[in-house]
Amino acid sequence: MKLSKATVVAAIMLIVVRAACGNSIFSENFESYEPGSSISRQNGFTTVDETAKQKQSIVEAGSFFNGGSKSLFYSDKDNAPSLLNLLVVNKSIKLSEPVVFSFDYNVLTNVQNPSLTLFAGTKAILSLNFFNVTGTVRHRSAEKLEDVASYKLSTGLWYHVEITMGDLSGSSDTYDLRILEGAGGSNGTEVINVKGLAFRNKGAALTHFQFGTIANAGTGGCEFYLDNIQIAPLSEQP
Repeated sequence: MKLSKATVVAAIMLIVVRAACGNSIFSENFESYEPGSSISRQNGFTTVDETAKQKQSIVEAGSFFNGGSKSLFYSDKDNAPSLLNLLVVNKSIKLSEPVVFSFDYNVLTNVQNPSLTLFAGTKAILSLNFFNVTGTVRHRSAEKLEDVASYKLSTGLWYHVEITMGDLSGSSDTYDLRILEGAGGSNGTEVINVKGLAFRNKGAALTHFQFGTIANAGTGGCEFYLDNIQIAPLSEQP
């Protein structure tokens, strides 16, 4: 498949899921990789269309949350309107009960809107700018991209995100969003807690997800750490 410059994509596809915590549907904490290495071609991952200016690697920079000493470093310094997307495609992701999708991140530099997208096949279920250029968290409903809260996040701090998909029985489900900031105590400080946000499409249809950026033409300079990605049944949460 031939890709244009405007749609150059670096994708990381997970073929085999290693459940590292209880009955997690998906779990990855990057602790099994060697520092400095790419996760391409390791443990089922494949990297596609990665460039010298758009890259990922394992680093010794563990999250403030949940222990560990390593994380995945994402760097996009390409000024062209092209993207480095970290895409996890797992055909076995099939939700049969309410779940919590969680992850940790630390944005170092940002002019490109670090983002998470959940997919049901080719349809986006949820689009979340987890660090918009304004410093806010934004999500896209069926109609528009909007702030979920007025709180301004900071670069250089770890954040823990919990997306609770608590009711998957309807045709237009909602989710709750909770974010902790890695400061102010050993467990962090809750800075965002919003309930009843709308999915773009039915949440129970989740098949895969993607971390990346929403790049603006002529801009470059987005770097962040990503750690402790997990999808786990809500019934197992403390």
